[in-house]
Amino acid sequence: MADVRYLKKSGSYFCRYKDRTGKRVSKSFNVAKMMAEHNLVNKNAVRILVEEWGLKTELNEANIAAGNIAAPEFAKTLRFAFDEWINYLETKKFGDEEREFRKSTIKDHPSYFKNHVDIETATWGGGEMLLSEINAATFTGWVDYLERNGRSLRTVARARATLKLLLDFCLREPAWGLKNNPAAVIKAESKPVGGVKRDRKRVVIPSHDEIKKILALASEIRDREIANKYKVMNVGKVRGVPGWIYTYLVLAVFTGMRGGELRGLKWSDIKDDHIEVRSAADRYGEMPGVKTMAALREIPYPAAVAEVLKDYKKEWGNGNAADLLFANTANGGMGSNPAMTPSGPRNRIVRILKTLGIGNFTKKDNGDEKFEAKFSGHAFRHYAISKWIAAGLRGLALTKPCGHKKESFTREVYWHLFEDELDKSRDVIADNDAANDILAA
Repeated sequence: MADVRYLKKSGSYFCRYKDRTGKRVSKSFNVAKMMAEHNLVNKNAVRILVEEWGLKTELNEANIAAGNIAAPEFAKTLRFAFDEWINYLETKKFGDEEREFRKSTIKDHPSYFKNHVDIETATWGGGEMLLSEINAATFTGWVDYLERNGRSLRTVARARATLKLLLDFCLREPAWGLKNNPAAVIKAESKPVGGVKRDRKRVVIPSHDEIKKILALASEIRDREIANKYKVMNVGKVRGVPGWIYTYLVLAVFTGMRGGELRGLKWSDIKDDHIEVRSAADRYGEMPGVKTMAALREIPYPAAVAEVLKDYKKEWGNGNAADLLFANTANGGMGSNPAMTPSGPRNRIVRILKTLGIGNFTKKDNGDEKFEAKFSGHAFRHYAISKWIAAGLRGLALTKPCGHKKESFTREVYWHLFEDELDKSRDVIADNDAANDILAA
């Protein structure tokens, strides 16, 4: 057991304890220095502090000897492990089968680590926490803290996913001190019926009239550019919007493709009556491929859309090396980032919505006008899927063109569009004519 002695000559306490090999070792603590560092009033308070240190150190040494925890010189903190993991992801060459590690995904992890993992709670030590201290109890305490302090279900799920991948990486280095990965073992608790609905906001879906106005203005922009030999023209109050935006919006409205899928769409993916979704562009204009197997799909399109595509190819042709419909205009579809970045279509869509007044105008503190669009470019995908749901598509017939893995996810996003099914089910279950027919017998 650790013992403490005071040496008057040196003005220090000596603490003797057993190390992990069973050998008696000692460490000195200068009284004056300890009193100053810890704001202590006398040397007896220093003695108590040294005794606590000795007991804790001897216990740690015993646990190291028993293999219960990693030695301090090898044990690593969560922040150290995170830095090593990100460096590994950024330098490793991943194949197509490992698309989850593409550049845009890697860039998301630091945000989730900083805002949701590197935080201190009663049971969770954040980035300075030793990996040897992570267990089922500390992990569940961290999850409970996130859920109680304003994080949405989706944010908690993504933070858990980041931590799970990080701890999986840590298990490759046993000396770092992590015994197991509680994020992989402990599953997220299922929420009560209606829980997802309360957490998820209703998605904003453009109205039929809004879609018609948007496409009409985009068509005018396209026609004006063609008439002026492909020079981007100002149409009314719309400035700096090129003609390709019309074809982009038509595809978004009638195919429900995601923004990255549209920006990564190639002419070779367009068949006579359908589009084969095989590629997607990320936020950097690079082409790493779609993120999931469910995103690989075929989407049929109307004959009217075929005419739009035919006219677009005739007027704008295939003038880029990457065979893209919407290539990066700065490099002509060449280089490592041949596709447009998200800001390309996003900025043009906002200008169109502002011209049509589809949104809110407010004043900044300096008096300048500020416009907030009613919806983003992703809303055109919502519009397409809402039409499919209204037409009665269900099951695989719905999830496949959406690019969703499960219908449960489709229902989670568009929960408000399925509420009328409850009314229909009541009518079927409470069918009095059927009941009378049976009971009459």
